[in-house]
Amino acid sequence: MERDQSVENLKYLSSRQALGDIAEFIIGMNKGYGLRDPVWITFGGSYAGSLSLWARQEYPELVAGAVGSSAPLEAKLDFWDDQEVAEARLRSENEGCASSFEKAYEEMSNMTKSLDGRIQLKKLLKLVYEYY
Repeated sequence: MERDQSVENLKYLSSRQALGDIAEFIIGMNKGYGLRDPVWITFGGSYAGSLSLWARQEYPELVAGAVGSSAPLEAKLDFWDDQEVAEARLRSENEGCASSFEKAYEEMSNMTKSLDGRIQLKKLLKLVYEYY
């Protein structure tokens, strides 16, 4: 299978597309199994939880109920507040571990700023794709 990450293909990696896929899945299952008046309840955690809740909102005629666990509903570019909570918890358990984590994060962030750094990260993390 060829891994084509062109813009033409990546445009399908959106929550809007995923919601459409959920709706098509439900419609297809209803038709395929001859279901009349089915009751669909979606479940999910994290991003899948968000999709579950949004599917109920977008397709109330298809989704009767939704359960979303730890589902972020507010689109934010940077979840810095969540990071602060996680960091405080880590520090309360092990200050040394928290400091090491902070250093590693800073170093990785700096590596993304240069081509050599990105190449090194690709090797360290055993990434498949080249994001240069």
